[in-house]
Amino acid sequence: MADILQPSTTGRRYSADAWIERARSWAEANTKSVSESDREQTLRLFIAGDQSQVGKSSTCLGLLAGLLQSGYAPSELAYIKPVTQCEQPQLVTTFCNFNGIACRGIGPLVFYSGFTRAFLNGETDTTEELLEAIQESVDTISKGKRVVLIDGVGYPAVGSICGCSNAVVAKRINAPCLLIGRKGVGDAVDSFNLNASYFGAHGVPVLGAIYNRLPRDGYYSLDKCKAAVSRYFEQFRPDQSVYGFVPEVEFPDALDNTSLQGDCDMKKIDIFIHVFLENVNIGNLLQEMKNIHTNQNFTVAAARPVVSTSVTVDTGRPKRSRSEIQGGANSLGASGG
Repeated sequence: MADILQPSTTGRRYSADAWIERARSWAEANTKSVSESDREQTLRLFIAGDQSQVGKSSTCLGLLAGLLQSGYAPSELAYIKPVTQCEQPQLVTTFCNFNGIACRGIGPLVFYSGFTRAFLNGETDTTEELLEAIQESVDTISKGKRVVLIDGVGYPAVGSICGCSNAVVAKRINAPCLLIGRKGVGDAVDSFNLNASYFGAHGVPVLGAIYNRLPRDGYYSLDKCKAAVSRYFEQFRPDQSVYGFVPEVEFPDALDNTSLQGDCDMKKIDIFIHVFLENVNIGNLLQEMKNIHTNQNFTVAAARPVVSTSVTVDTGRPKRSRSEIQGGANSLGASGG
């Protein structure tokens, strides 16, 4: 089988055909049977970020690729983003569709422009109705799966205005959390502590973190930040782990050719997967996912008192459609939910 990254005297050359060949070989090789004990329960993992654009969806992509390489069949995996602000296609859904992994990249809850004001006016579904739709979508895609990745939206409190924050959703679907963090040392650690506390207050266990998009050089380089942040976790967060430090991935300018978007997306996926798997310990993360689902840690954490999440609004008004709400908001200059 040809390598995806083929050596070249003029630099690296990226072969989409080689990527396709390997992806197909994964699908064929990973159809092997698994023991009944391995099928006893579905492992769910909620991927949250300490800010928007930190790389939650790309982390899901890397984790799915790692799970395929670890021996999981595509039919045993699933990806879903139950709450979103962005409705643009993502590389992770391209990867899932190509490999036959069940996926749902949008909804059922979309924070389109005007949504939150309409919610507060009682013109949308209630908090409980929204959460029921989210839970049903996750439960449906989880049927028959061994591992399901649930992609969060924005930072942890996004959605709290309507009682559907990331933490509330993770609690509702009974999924522990993995936090995706930013570059740096003090900022990286402080942000983790803040966001892990938010999930903890809702009774959601946080396994640890992956730090993403770190520079390769300079004061905040990956190696320097890795050494310092790792020391912090070893000393002060021994029950949580850092599973990896991923550098900023740079794509060749040629891959921005929109006329060849499909082929370019495949090459971007290939480049990212190589970098991600070189820097993330999938085995440790998977083992700790299994541990927290099978021992009492998850049960105890889920049983802790949680903060109030209900949001009650005036439901006397008739509900309005998305087109009515979004059209009116956009006409007034809205740029988000």
